[in-house]
Amino acid sequence: PGYQRPYEWKQEQIENLLDGLTEAYKNKPEDVYLVGTLQFNSAEETTNAKTLEVVDGHQRITTFYLLLRCLGETPKIQYYNAINGESSIEVLLQKEQRYRQNYEYIEKYFAENRDSKISKTDFTRFLKANVLFVSIVLKKDANGSSISDALQIFDALNTTGLSLDFKDIFKIRFCDYLK
Repeated sequence: PGYQRPYEWKQEQIENLLDGLTEAYKNKPEDVYLVGTLQFNSAEETTNAKTLEVVDGHQRITTFYLLLRCLGETPKIQYYNAINGESSIEVLLQKEQRYRQNYEYIEKYFAENRDSKISKTDFTRFLKANVLFVSIVLKKDANGSSISDALQIFDALNTTGLSLDFKDIFKIRFCDYLK
């Protein structure tokens, strides 16, 4: 949604995520690996699909998409970025520097760690079977869903990642006011 900040993760955040994932894969490949919480607002529901607005987790979702692409997978996800009007992460991968840089960094990370017993096939299987996100979906009620409620949950749960600055909080509260 328009109140969401753009994709901003840099190499440091990507490396922390990849180090945690590869460490879990090497040392405890049978265990569940909890990545964190994702938070959504229910935006629209049809008979065939449910549309969700990402409140918290945009950086991780996008990074996981790039990671799976580097591992040879093409995740099935319908996407719309209200900030820049794009409906494809693949287009953003070509057009936006941050997406491209992070994709290239993930490729480099695995190329440099080739001899450290990471099989792309087995690692992909590990990601799909053992990585867990806790998802919170706020459903619309008779009055519609409130971004303020979502922000309260976000504030209570968000202890990692990039912190929100004043402009991010202002955009969220302004969008809620407009609704």
